[in-house]
Amino acid sequence: MIEPQPQDKEWFKEADWLSFHESLVRRSMRRKNTEVVFLGDSITQGWLTTGFSHWQKTFSQYQPLNLGIGGDEIQHLHWRLLNGEGDDSHPGAVVLLIGTNNIGNARHDAEVVIELLDALLDCIARKWPTAAKLVHTIFPRDEVPGTPFRQTISSVNAEIHAWAQLGRFEVLDMTEIFLRDDGTLPHDDFPDFLHLSEMAYGIWAGHLDRAIERLRG
Repeated sequence: MIEPQPQDKEWFKEADWLSFHESLVRRSMRRKNTEVVFLGDSITQGWLTTGFSHWQKTFSQYQPLNLGIGGDEIQHLHWRLLNGEGDDSHPGAVVLLIGTNNIGNARHDAEVVIELLDALLDCIARKWPTAAKLVHTIFPRDEVPGTPFRQTISSVNAEIHAWAQLGRFEVLDMTEIFLRDDGTLPHDDFPDFLHLSEMAYGIWAGHLDRAIERLRG
């Protein structure tokens, strides 16, 4: 089992990552009254850059707390939650999207990703026991279907759906919304076939906001 640990990559050294983490701990302290916490990697962090106009228009009403860090894998987010991020917040909902970097960067197979995700979900449940949980399936990546990344994502997403059916959390699956009928991933929505365009953030915002409203019921 891979233990929770800081990120330490060539493109994001541990010291710099820890500094960013500390800034999110401070942000958490300023957002104690947040209604929704968003957890994830660069795709979640991207709400504050590429998707910022949609973030403000759609989610500002929730006093949102964005805890996304680019490059994070599941075990990195897990470590952050064990070390101060989100402490003393009492959100009504927690939104999670994580795992693509385990597949694309670390080359973890589906079984490892599922094991790590299972442990992270237990951590989230303990940290925010009264919050509703909304878990995204991993977004599609690669331009065409049938690639090894797509196959691993499909296996992990099947497990996420199985957990949701057991009542562990609510699920939001954007796969069929983002993919064309032939299974290709549009360049206009995913310029590098991984990260979202401003337009794609707008599409996601509408679906995500409706899912949050259902959770808050």
